[in-house]
Amino acid sequence: MDRGSDTGIVSGPVRLSPSQAVAYEACPRRYVLERKLGIGAEPSVYMEFGNVVHTVIDRVERAAAARGDRHGTLEEALDTLDDVLAPGLFGGGAFDLAWRERARTALENLYTLWPSTGTPIGSEVNLSLERDAARWIGRADRIERRDGQVAVVDYKTGALVTNEDAASSLQLGFYVIAAREDPELASEGLASEAEMWFPMRTLKRSIATRSLDVSHLDQIEDRMTAVAHGISNEDWTPTPGAPCLRCPVRLACPAVPEGKEAFVS
Repeated sequence: MDRGSDTGIVSGPVRLSPSQAVAYEACPRRYVLERKLGIGAEPSVYMEFGNVVHTVIDRVERAAAARGDRHGTLEEALDTLDDVLAPGLFGGGAFDLAWRERARTALENLYTLWPSTGTPIGSEVNLSLERDAARWIGRADRIERRDGQVAVVDYKTGALVTNEDAASSLQLGFYVIAAREDPELASEGLASEAEMWFPMRTLKRSIATRSLDVSHLDQIEDRMTAVAHGISNEDWTPTPGAPCLRCPVRLACPAVPEGKEAFVS
């Protein structure tokens, strides 16, 4: 059969998030199939685990901020974990127990090795930007005040990234740019830091962290512009590479032999 049109998928104003931008940069073809058409995009157990840990931390940190504490306690976190974990969430039985222990480890690491002396400004804070007819939206896990300036924190339950990748992270860059343009946050001070916290990865006296290099903000703005332009123009050119071997939408991608067959008449 003949290959169909790649256009007509995007209509109206472009709305983007940092995670969408990262997915588009990795491979526009996979992005459109998963994010726009919903092909092969199924929640994973790792995503569910991340949601559980984020939910626990958010609840604990909101309560801590309300009473004026710098952060919550491990006891609160473990009690909240029991409230959040629904039976069967990870398949029941031994699976639930294994993932509960994994979440407990993350929370123990975080609350016994808390890596910051900042005071909280907000938890799960919505941020937005308008750029070139594209609206960007995101949610920062934690925002702190540090020495009269603003720092943004993103909790990560996945693999540890390199210092270089974090230094130029589009996600962290978006948070800083958006925080600088948010009137309420700007009144707290200049957003000058953003970092990822990895509670599953520990060092000697702290959990692992990775930081943004704010000197990369101009380049990150350029990348955001390029992503918005590519999506608005419906450029879904595949990016072949090693990830193609495990790509869940390879059967619908003309860049690999299996997918190419779908477009041969």
